[in-house]
Amino acid sequence: MRTLFLKVWLALLLAGSAGHPAAAQAPAEPPFTLECRSGARVGGDKQQFCEVRDLAMPVPVGQPLLIHGATSSTTVRGWDGPDVRIKVLIQSGGRTQEEARTRVQAVAVTAAGNTLRAVLPDLDVERLVRYEVFVPRQTALVVSATTGNLRFEN
Repeated sequence: MRTLFLKVWLALLLAGSAGHPAAAQAPAEPPFTLECRSGARVGGDKQQFCEVRDLAMPVPVGQPLLIHGATSSTTVRGWDGPDVRIKVLIQSGGRTQEEARTRVQAVAVTAAGNTLRAVLPDLDVERLVRYEVFVPRQTALVVSATTGNLRFEN
């Protein structure tokens, strides 16, 4: 299993929004795209279960936001909101629907302090964990993942 460790310090500038009337309005909800799709499969098991969890956390003050533990892909997007918004997709398979559901629900995802982390209790069970994270544009980041793609936008 390859290990991918990437430190990313994002300092994106808010371009041209200071004098724009929309800048004074409260930001809309971030445009999340992460969702469970029928037909998506994890492992060779016949029964699949997928769950999307919504999380939010304040922007860390004086330290970077640490994002750990996605096993598939992580997408981080800059946005104009005041906090960090997160969707986590977790999917697994099993011999039965209940076994697949139990495997998904055993994944602990925490967003506390300056850290977003997914903890998989049994590393022998194949699970897919994807993050879609919206962060205020000038947030410093440190992102680590064991597998999968890292994508940064805005």
